[in-house]
Amino acid sequence: MNKKVLTLGIIIFIFLLLTTAGIFGYYYKFKKQGPFPPGEGVDKVLATVGDEKITQKDYNKRAFALLERGTPENPEGIDEYNKDSFLDNLIEAKVLRILAKEKNITIDISEEEIINDCKTRFTNFETADEQAKEAFKEASRDFLFKEKLHSEVIGWKEGKLLLYRYDRYLQVDIPENQKESLRNEKKEYAQKFAQQAYNRLLNKTSTYEEEKNKLLKDPIIGQPSWNPWLMTFFIEFNKENFEEESFVVGSTLKEKVLASSKGLSGPLTIDVLEDEETNKKVDGMYAIIIIDNEGRGGEVINFEDWLYQKIQEMKEKKEIVIYI
Repeated sequence: MNKKVLTLGIIIFIFLLLTTAGIFGYYYKFKKQGPFPPGEGVDKVLATVGDEKITQKDYNKRAFALLERGTPENPEGIDEYNKDSFLDNLIEAKVLRILAKEKNITIDISEEEIINDCKTRFTNFETADEQAKEAFKEASRDFLFKEKLHSEVIGWKEGKLLLYRYDRYLQVDIPENQKESLRNEKKEYAQKFAQQAYNRLLNKTSTYEEEKNKLLKDPIIGQPSWNPWLMTFFIEFNKENFEEESFVVGSTLKEKVLASSKGLSGPLTIDVLEDEETNKKVDGMYAIIIIDNEGRGGEVINFEDWLYQKIQEMKEKKEIVIYI
């Protein structure tokens, strides 16, 4: 073979190889990084949420505000355990605004609200310089936005309820070989007790207070049967205390309350947490619910789950891209 032809062939092959590598390298770079270049220093892009960037400068300011250490340019106290939380906080804030827009909800936050929140939320706010105060105010604005959006979509109810529990078998003092029979026995009793109470309330032959006292004193499913543990058998709720912690943690009670209409409802089956490791739930009580008043919202049952699912959905669609 002619040496010149061989040499030319090798040159063309190398050229094509380098060109192909360059194309793939370019593709990989922008496929990974998305539409925004990473930048340098404080302008370095750490993440994008939709069309918005989160830079190193944003991250530093948020870390400073939440840690209250160092300066907005150079926060102190960032470590392996908390370093991701500051970016998560910024991403969450942008996603919350997207969710509000999707539901056509307008959230108004006044400067006065922000200042008052900063004074109670941040220890060093009042003695901070203007740059530090701005970082605190940005964080406060995001916290207040989340709280107000929560109120708009979750709504609230005002009323009271009674719990006829048959989940006594879940306590550690009950032998394993007795759990199933105890559960079945108490479930049957609780169902009858709750139905009779509901009928009396419906027919107005008894009052809520009278039924509450009967339940508390009952030797089969009331407080005497739970000793030495003190359990929740009734809850009175309103706009101010309508939080997850006000209801039986790990149960579906709050969901049932949110789904209840004004007036008397029941007996409703409530699931309780049987296994914390697997988050397994089983039916464990009956509830009689009385709703006296209610606020707007209610379309979202669990706010944190709603937010988490939206974030995961946006990540899958590459609408949230993290570069670090």
